Amino acid sequence: MSNSSEQRLTLSAQLPVKASHTGVQLVFYRSSSAKPKDLFTLYLHHLILQVWQQQNTTTTQASTSPLSSLNKIEQTRGFYFNTKAQKVEQYFISNEGAEEAKAELTMLLAVYAQGQKQALMFNGDLAAQVFKESRGKRVEMTQERFDQFWQGSSMPTGAIPGFGADAYIHYFWPQCPDIEPLLPKIESVYQGLYRRVLKEKVVKEKVSKANAIKSTVTTTKGASR
Repeated sequence: MSNSSEQRLTLSAQLPVKASHTGVQLVFYRSSSAKPKDLFTLYLHHLILQVWQQQNTTTTQASTSPLSSLNKIEQTRGFYFNTKAQKVEQYFISNEGAEEAKAELTMLLAVYAQGQKQALMFNGDLAAQVFKESRGKRVEMTQERFDQFWQGSSMPTGAIPGFGADAYIHYFWPQCPDIEPLLPKIESVYQGLYRRVLKEKVVKEKVSKANAIKSTVTTTKGASR
């Protein structure tokens, strides 16, 4: 077996490919709330899959090998249990924008390589604060917000460690830096993640019950006429 064939079989074995009633998908799960690193793992694997599909469409399209199932994957989905709300939440990525996958993956790998040579303030928890939304709109990352995130907070039930307390961050940035010059770099690295990884909107059970009752009442009235 050639090296390229071995690499393809390894890829197939490592990716969590699942067949469901909605088709073949990459599926990830965690028995706790989704953290930024979970969503980044979801996104990174999806990019790898998309690049692989672009490069191997013709070689596996008519094949009976297990690898052929990779070209049938149209979506990546993550299931996470929100411990606070006590319910399962779903995130998904479709194959839309596949033409951008190679450039995006190349950029992320270049940032990773750069991070092996110098300290970079690229962090999933920080990115989550930068891209935080409220009522569908981005919450501006001001210096005041960043200072609060850096310092953490004291709660009656326990203190929340600040971002600046992270061992890596504290070693290279002993003092809280100015966030403004860092924002464009953080946004350029993480914007693909927050643009393409979407949270599944679930209709509230109460609304469904209300509609069901309304439908029953309407049907009953119609029958009595």
